[in-house]
Amino acid sequence: MSEIIIQFTSPSEITLKLLEHGVVTDASRIEVDFNLDSYLPLAIDKILRKNKIESSALKKASVEGEERLNSTSYRVAQAVVAAINT
Repeated sequence: MSEIIIQFTSPSEITLKLLEHGVVTDASRIEVDFNLDSYLPLAIDKILRKNKIESSALKKASVEGEERLNSTSYRVAQAVVAAINT
């Protein structure tokens, strides 16, 4: 089972973690900027393609970290997570 974690490591950086059966198999860092709403889904797709995982195999996504709950970047991440988890 594949899972992606969107982890806010700082107000300006996100780490995407790809997990297979609960074990981190890959990670990628992206910067938080005004294009996050279009770049975050592309970054997730890129890490999946790199690991030869179909997007339909992604069964769970979550957000972690110290980002403010009312920030725009957090809301963007939550929307991406909600789309994956449906």
